[in-house]
Amino acid sequence: MDLADIYGSAESFIGEFRKKINKPFEALTKFVPNLGPMSKSIVTHYIEQSLQRMNTNCIDMVQFHWWDYNDLSYLDAMYHLSKLQQENKIKHMGLTNFDTEHVKEMVESGFLIVSNQIQYSI
Repeated sequence: MDLADIYGSAESFIGEFRKKINKPFEALTKFVPNLGPMSKSIVTHYIEQSLQRMNTNCIDMVQFHWWDYNDLSYLDAMYHLSKLQQENKIKHMGLTNFDTEHVKEMVESGFLIVSNQIQYSI
C-alpha cells in the first residue's frame, strides 16, 4: 500500500483494515512536511501520528519528500528520521522526487536510502 500523511484518511483506512484482518502486511507512507525547521519533536510527532493511524509499531518504509533544496532543513529531517529508524519505528527509508545531486548528498551523509520514487509522465 502506498500512503502519505497528506493523503487524507488513507493511513487511517489501512489501520482499520489491519484491525479487521488481524494479519500484518507491508505498507509504506510518505512524510511530506511543510518547509521550515525540522526539530526532533516535529518529525517524531508526524511519524508517531502515522504509526497510530496505520495501527502499527513500525512503518515498513517512509518515503521523505522535500519541496525546496534552498531550505536545508531537509538534512535535519533525515537525521531525525534516521534516529526513528534506529528506534525500530521505521524499517526502511526512501525519498520521493529527489534529484541525483541530493540523493548523492544523502548517501554521502550516511543515510541508508533504499529507494527514490520519481515522477514519470509519458
